[in-house]
Amino acid sequence: YLPLLLMRRGQALARLGRIDEARSIFEEAIHIGDTMVWITSVFHLPAEVAQTMYEIGAKQEALTFLEERVPTMPMGVRRLQPVYLLASLLTLAGRDDEALPYLREVVHWLSLPITQSFSLARLRVMALVCGRLCQSGHRTDAARLFGYVSPLSRVADRFNGPWPDILDRVAEDL
Repeated sequence: YLPLLLMRRGQALARLGRIDEARSIFEEAIHIGDTMVWITSVFHLPAEVAQTMYEIGAKQEALTFLEERVPTMPMGVRRLQPVYLLASLLTLAGRDDEALPYLREVVHWLSLPITQSFSLARLRVMALVCGRLCQSGHRTDAARLFGYVSPLSRVADRFNGPWPDILDRVAEDL
C-alpha cells in the first residue's frame, strides 16, 4: 500500500502547486512499485503520475513519462490504463500514427470477457476511436459514436485529464 499512499500524497502536492515535491514523491512511489515486480495494485501508478502531470499543465512531461514507462511494462490487461492514456496523449500531440498500435492493444484487451466491467476505460477508448473515424473520413460513424460517448463521458466520475480535451477535439473535427 505504500506506493499507493505515496501516489496520493504526490497528487495532493501537485494540485497545491508544490510540483518539485510531488515529482520526488512520484519517483519514490514508482521506485517502490518497480521493486514489487508489477503486482496488480501498482500497475496503474504510471498512469496516475502522467494524468496528474497533465492536469497541472505539464503535458509534455506526462507524455514523455509514459513513453518511457509503458514499453517496460509486461504485456497484459493490467497495463490497460497506462496504455490508453499514452494513446490519448500521443493523439493530442498530433502523433496519431504512433498512437494507433497502443489503441489497437487497448481495443484487444477491452474485447475480452475479463474486462467487461471496465466501462470508464471503454468510454475513453471510444472517444479515441471517434477521433480516428473522423481522420479516416468516416464522419457519419464518428458522429454516431460521439453522440453516444460524449454525454456519458461528461457525467462519468473522474472524467478528467486529457479525456475532455479528446472529446473537444472530436467535436471540433465534426
